[in-house]
Amino acid sequence: MNYGIPNDCPQPIIAPSTSVPLCERIRPAWLCIDSPEHCRSGISEKDIPELSEAEIAEAEAEELRRETAEAIRKEIDRDKRDEEAAQRRREYQNARYEISRKRQREKHCEKIVEILHGIRDKRRISRRSLAKELDCSAQSIANWECGRFAPSLKIQARILAMQ
Repeated sequence: MNYGIPNDCPQPIIAPSTSVPLCERIRPAWLCIDSPEHCRSGISEKDIPELSEAEIAEAEAEELRRETAEAIRKEIDRDKRDEEAAQRRREYQNARYEISRKRQREKHCEKIVEILHGIRDKRRISRRSLAKELDCSAQSIANWECGRFAPSLKIQARILAMQ
């Protein structure tokens, strides 16, 4: 009697992808008489009890539940890995975006600093005088010139108009 085990294979093949009917895969899973250990110990085909239709159906249902549960676990694991990879990609893109924005702000601040220095040098005025013209504090001018902060868009428009 062949239980779905190739004659040249020492270990039984018990896999859902085989073309052997499930009821014929149950017995080798239960007791593999073709395995070397059983051959040496003298276990033969007649030592395997016959299974009733109900036992075979129960075993098939159990194997189907096990295969389904395993497939669901694999799907969940794959989804989790995909979500983690997507999260890493989003974090990487956000970090690159922030770096890009920071560089743009730095370049913009450098231009504002150059413009402020140019205005003060051309007009030969102090920070306090420039602050009065721009309607802000002298400390704000100092912060802008040092590159710590950038002026608001309203102030930037005034600075560009003064050029």
